[in-house]
Amino acid sequence: MQKFKYVPLLAVVMLVALRMAIGWQFLYEGMWKTSTLSTSAPWSAEGFLKSAEGPFRDTFRDMVGDPDELSWLDEEKVNARWDAWRNRFVKHYGLTEAQTKRLDTMLDGAPKYASDSIVEELPPRVAEYLTENDWSKFFTFNQAEKRLEVDGEWHMTPDEKARLIWLAGLEPKDPPPLMPDEFTYNVITITADGKKIEGETDAEPTDVQVAFANALDQVYARQARLGFRERLKGTLYGDPQMVGPLYATKIKDEKGEEQKVEEHLPGSMEQYETLLKRYEKLHSDATLAYNWTHLDYEKTKMLEQKAKAIGPIKALDQELRTAALKLITLDQLSKGPVARDPEPVHTQDFLVITGLCVLGFCLIAGLFTKLSVILAAVMIFSFYLVVPPWPGVPEAPGPEHSFIVNKNLVEVLALVAIAAFPTGLWFGIDAGIVGLWRRMKSNKKVAPPKTETEAPKAAAAT
Repeated sequence: MQKFKYVPLLAVVMLVALRMAIGWQFLYEGMWKTSTLSTSAPWSAEGFLKSAEGPFRDTFRDMVGDPDELSWLDEEKVNARWDAWRNRFVKHYGLTEAQTKRLDTMLDGAPKYASDSIVEELPPRVAEYLTENDWSKFFTFNQAEKRLEVDGEWHMTPDEKARLIWLAGLEPKDPPPLMPDEFTYNVITITADGKKIEGETDAEPTDVQVAFANALDQVYARQARLGFRERLKGTLYGDPQMVGPLYATKIKDEKGEEQKVEEHLPGSMEQYETLLKRYEKLHSDATLAYNWTHLDYEKTKMLEQKAKAIGPIKALDQELRTAALKLITLDQLSKGPVARDPEPVHTQDFLVITGLCVLGFCLIAGLFTKLSVILAAVMIFSFYLVVPPWPGVPEAPGPEHSFIVNKNLVEVLALVAIAAFPTGLWFGIDAGIVGLWRRMKSNKKVAPPKTETEAPKAAAAT
């Protein structure tokens, strides 16, 4: 302490106060971030790392795991995400067997859809048609339970439903496509071209026809509800906006004959991936101010296309999670939100929150002060490097305008200055630990008192 006795008392007080103020800022920030983890919108460094610029851009963006969110366009990865979420959801809320079954039905669809209405028997032509073609594999009449059933992997189209209604004798109109040339029902015979051959009036529908129609309406409405996995597949591969509209062109082969070829125009997914590659190429080549100005325009186009491509998938994901919450009781809901999907960036979130809380406490309490100050400076300097205000690096978004030095670097320099002084020995737990250690050391140097037997021996020796 002797070599620091020239430090004025006011300087000592201000350095200690500065150390504690920075520590409080660390601790409060860490506590606030911790408090959000139990909410539906937990804090994450994802957005900050995604916006990284400068020479360390790729390093920081790779910490996110999927900075461009291309995994949302991969059916297998989205289904894996849903499987992991489903397991966490069931375990977190303690779902019953019935609730779990309903959740799985929402995800995968039902293996079979059935009507509630009682069907004593099928109209004759419907029964005949089902036995003569492949419909019996998907559309069946359960005689034991007296209801209509549809296989969960096959979804009836409006034309197919209209065909069954026509066969039942309830629609004396032009027959739907793919029908046999002629069927007779009631007193009317209808040919494939829609002409009436017999009878001029329609008979009243029978009880069998009415029961069949009601059951068909029920099973048709139920089987039309796709599971979320089927909807995902349809959105990714069946939506013309996503995959691009199909069009046909004619080309000539080697023999000069025209061949019809079907092709797709670029959809939202392909356009986003193309614009992303173009943006990354331009970004790697950008060096001058006008390059960055043009790059902002390219980024805007790329992000607009990203929203079109990934937005529907994220909306479907949110719809699934919202619908799942309607399956649980209020007591289950009181357990709070399910843990977030595991992502590589969560490791960075944990390190940042832990570092802020631990270093904040140590700086306030003056515990391991020198080491804590150095580690805090390293942490803030890493934040500085995410978007450094250097020449040739685009400015960070926001009202702040800096060149070389910004508030993060100022805080780093303040911490380095604090590290040059023993502020922990001036005020803090370190001072108590060092004082205790010195007292213990000085006590060991004091000679122990002589015993009564040793005193006569010492006198005789003298």
